[in-house]
Amino acid sequence: MERRGTQQANRTYRATHGSPEPVRVWLLGGFRLFVGSRKIEQGVWRLSKAQTLVKLLALSAGHRLHREQVTELLWPSLGKEAASNNLRQALHATRRALDPHEGSRYVLSQNGLLKLCPEGTVWVDVVAFEGAARVPNTKG
Repeated sequence: MERRGTQQANRTYRATHGSPEPVRVWLLGGFRLFVGSRKIEQGVWRLSKAQTLVKLLALSAGHRLHREQVTELLWPSLGKEAASNNLRQALHATRRALDPHEGSRYVLSQNGLLKLCPEGTVWVDVVAFEGAARVPNTKG
């Protein structure tokens, strides 16, 4: 759950800076992620589970998942409390990787849900590929 101070800071930032930059995620042919024009380099990810968290959210409907779903997927053999602690660490590492100062704008935890870029745009190569594959071929 976000703290009141963080929520107020986010509202103030949005009022002066607008929406977050678009997030673009490549999963086919290797993981790559851009926030606006800035590539998030491999060395920035402090935890591999932070990358996995972004991948899960990118592929989920609405780019959101319930916290319990995430903990069950990432730490199936851990108890609820240990998995929840690990999720907090992964969430912190994810936010720091995406934007060290405004990371909570890119991964929000609210009312038991985690959401990738809740107030911005997320583009995912897998989703774009699936959409293109569904377009009927009109050429004979």
